[in-house]
Amino acid sequence: VIVKATSQPDTYKNAECVVGNNNRYIYQYSDAETAQKAVEYYNELPYVKWAELDGIVESQALSYGNYMMQGDEAKEYITESNLNKEEIIVAVLDTGAYFDSPAYNGRVIDSGYNFSDTGINNSAESDHPHGDYVSTIIVDNTSENVKVYAYKVLDEFGYGTNSAVSLGIDMAVADGADIINMSLGSEVFSNAVYDSIKNAHSKGIVIVCAAGNEGDDVSKHYPAAF
Repeated sequence: VIVKATSQPDTYKNAECVVGNNNRYIYQYSDAETAQKAVEYYNELPYVKWAELDGIVESQALSYGNYMMQGDEAKEYITESNLNKEEIIVAVLDTGAYFDSPAYNGRVIDSGYNFSDTGINNSAESDHPHGDYVSTIIVDNTSENVKVYAYKVLDEFGYGTNSAVSLGIDMAVADGADIINMSLGSEVFSNAVYDSIKNAHSKGIVIVCAAGNEGDDVSKHYPAAF
């Protein structure tokens, strides 16, 4: 259960507050029925803005688009134009990355954050190839001034939670990201993710999100619909 409040609420029944930042508190309950009743309880408190059940997000399939995007031509143009290239940080919120990959050339950096329930503590080292693919595509299609910071918000099966995504966005903002990439999605609206994206956008950060693989309406996919 995720709660946004001006102060930490009194805990409904038996639960552990596992995270509390930016006026948001995450409570872990043992069963769905108690969690639903907890949401109702928290939403009745006058100092609570909203309370919601945490939801599931999943990775989205990839398309290697170097040829279609003319990535090599774009890099060649930038090099030949002698442009002043400032460092650009792209935060990739995904399953993490394989940091010893020779394809990275030192351009993919471990953020030190793992908000999933698998992998290594305090490391975004990947245990599923999806995030590695995403980071490789970014490195392959951009010039050397672009650095990728990997944040692990999805587990070894490519699934994660809205709370993990929200925390990943917040940490990317704190780390000075210029762009946040999320090749993931859910059919469920989340206040927590919405608040984090709104905060990132207010600071001028570009948000890039997947919109599913079915070619349907983007309004059905979160966080892309935001």
